[in-house]
Amino acid sequence: MGDLHIMEQIRAYGYFDRSFGVELAIFLFFSPTLVTLWTITAYYYYFTGILSLPLIKSAAYFTTFLIFSLVFYKNARFNSKFKAVIIEKEKIVKKGVKGITDTLPFAEITGVRLYKIPLIRRWIILKSSNNTLSVPLHVRGACGMVENIFKNMEKNNNFTVNESDKQLLLNAARRSNTLQKVRIKNLPVVLRVTAATALFNAATALIFWESTLLITLIWGFCSMFFALTAYFITEIFHLKSLLEAPAGKQKNTFFENYLLAGLCAALACMTTAFFIISYYP
Repeated sequence: MGDLHIMEQIRAYGYFDRSFGVELAIFLFFSPTLVTLWTITAYYYYFTGILSLPLIKSAAYFTTFLIFSLVFYKNARFNSKFKAVIIEKEKIVKKGVKGITDTLPFAEITGVRLYKIPLIRRWIILKSSNNTLSVPLHVRGACGMVENIFKNMEKNNNFTVNESDKQLLLNAARRSNTLQKVRIKNLPVVLRVTAATALFNAATALIFWESTLLITLIWGFCSMFFALTAYFITEIFHLKSLLEAPAGKQKNTFFENYLLAGLCAALACMTTAFFIISYYP
């Protein structure tokens, strides 16, 4: 019974093992670069019969860079499994890959606030007279973690809870967890749709518009942003619906919202294509 009581007093909140911001950055940086380099290399060889060593070297370097970036990212994902925020009875602990990285007794906490970098991450900042501890909200069960932090602060140092601050942190925690779930389910599919959109529009420019290689590549890559814009607009409204809709109220599915946004993006893409064809006959 004693061990069970101790376990109930100690809660560990593990980090998520995926960063969709990093995945999107890798996709947007390497996809256009590598496709451009290898396509121009093949194009040059096709018309001249000569392999351009500078082009091959550049393509090979970027390919190697991509491989190392993916290895580094996979290693970071693996290491994140060992990272956690641990709530004990008397203190809060941050655990890293190599063990405990920082601790702060609840009795020493004098203030708490939310810190955020827009579109990236949010943290709880716990302040004391000797130390400041930043606790990420990008963890599993973040709402329960916030509740336990405030509960233990009240027990250990009679900390007066500001309900508006608590609600702000709880909303931020809920938003972080909900957004992660939405992206786990939808973003990988959207990236494949985006790649297919780029290939389709590039093929259209090459075959039907009879465009130059440069215009074909530019239009193919620019069209990617129509699909991505449709996704992020959908994500904003869908997330707001999930967070603000009353319990039990019927909500539109993400697919229904994305279908409408995708249709608008397709119309915008076609309109842009019309002006490109008119300008580059």
